[in-house]
Amino acid sequence: MILQRLALGLKTQDWNAVVIEGLVLVVGVFVGLQVNSWNDARQDRLSERHYLERIYDELAADILDIEQGIQAAESRAEMGRLLIAALDNDDLVSADPRAFFRAIEQAAYTYSPAISDFTFQELKYDGKIGIISDDEIRWALTRYYKLIENFGQWSYRREHFQNTYGDRKLGILTPDQSAKLEPYDADAEFTREEALEALERMKARPGFIEQIYRASNHSQAVSNYADWRDAARYICSMNPGLAFMRSSASNASSRVNSASAS
Repeated sequence: MILQRLALGLKTQDWNAVVIEGLVLVVGVFVGLQVNSWNDARQDRLSERHYLERIYDELAADILDIEQGIQAAESRAEMGRLLIAALDNDDLVSADPRAFFRAIEQAAYTYSPAISDFTFQELKYDGKIGIISDDEIRWALTRYYKLIENFGQWSYRREHFQNTYGDRKLGILTPDQSAKLEPYDADAEFTREEALEALERMKARPGFIEQIYRASNHSQAVSNYADWRDAARYICSMNPGLAFMRSSASNASSRVNSASAS
């Protein structure tokens, strides 16, 4: 309709009508573009919130699993220290044969937290990482997942150490003793005599003793996991507008604390 009036104005040389209709046309196009732009921006913000909700849910699960990784690493280190101390003090073995046997079996076990990065990887591969409008959140997320990626490059060394430890402990425990520990039976009973005999077999294995000195030091793993946890917590504290973020991370930490207390 506007184009028809504009054409008529040109034909009749009604320049006032031409100007008016031209302005109406320009304004209409401008408003239409602005509405489309506003709708696109609104859709982007809705999508951003959706992706952030998924990311923060994943981070809350990460924090829980990282805390378990820290506890596991500290527990394994304590087992290694028990075995080292037992070399010079067999009273430790006699006092708690079950703890001694468990330490032999599990001191070198490693536990790598299961990190969920599905949403972040989806954003990267779809070229949508820019939909996260906050530069600081984008940087923090990139740093967090890079920390974990760098750690993963050394997984072959951890696997090699655990496999070597497993090979060198063969024969220290009898098949029946090993069967009670894999999977671990909390009610399994071991006698003092069994434990002292196993201690003597352990002392006759210099290669195994070398491994337990390494097993007693999980400080690097604990430090790495603590960095991951702190990075995840930092991200979860960055946008108070999303209330679920802090509550999710808090609930995860509460579940860890409850598990530790029990």
